[in-house]
Amino acid sequence: KSDDVIVPYNKFLKVGTTINEMYSGDFENLVFLGTDGGVQKVNQTKSYVANFLHNDDRPDIETSLRGIATTPSGHVIFNGEKNSWYVYNPASDSISMLKMDRQHLGQTNYCNCARELVLDTNGVVWGARYSDLYEGELIGLDLTTNLFSSYSFPYKIQSLTLGRDGDIWLVSGEEGIAGRLTKFDQSTKTFLHHFGADGTN
Repeated sequence: KSDDVIVPYNKFLKVGTTINEMYSGDFENLVFLGTDGGVQKVNQTKSYVANFLHNDDRPDIETSLRGIATTPSGHVIFNGEKNSWYVYNPASDSISMLKMDRQHLGQTNYCNCARELVLDTNGVVWGARYSDLYEGELIGLDLTTNLFSSYSFPYKIQSLTLGRDGDIWLVSGEEGIAGRLTKFDQSTKTFLHHFGADGTN
């Protein structure tokens, strides 16, 4: 359930929370905000705001949320700034953490860099993360199995989108390194750099 009492809509408008990302299937009714202090569900028809995660002080709960994607079942997926994924269940009006299993060689700090979460035509939600230990990674959440897949990439992924071809297109780059346009081929699970007619990327 939401971790705070419902607050009046006009009070929310005065709060200086940073909004990182927003999603709505119908902006006149319901809007989800990923903020630097958790998730806010704005009900436009009833003029109230419900807050999730922002009062949670557990060390594994991250409240600075970046990406948002919706699923065909009406669930909403969020990811955090560093390495956390959550799902909102409309039936129970609650948010829970999705577990991402990976054997770590040691402590590492993550940033997600890209703010997008992208739902493809195969029912996989894609996001990205970066760490000094593992460098870039493209992350896929299979909505059928609720299992994550990770694909290593040598640079920070700054942005990603679903192409008309059904593959994931991403822009990567770091300070001092020119950005690159790359396609992730879902049939072969490989990264293919895109080059223009003049040979530049």
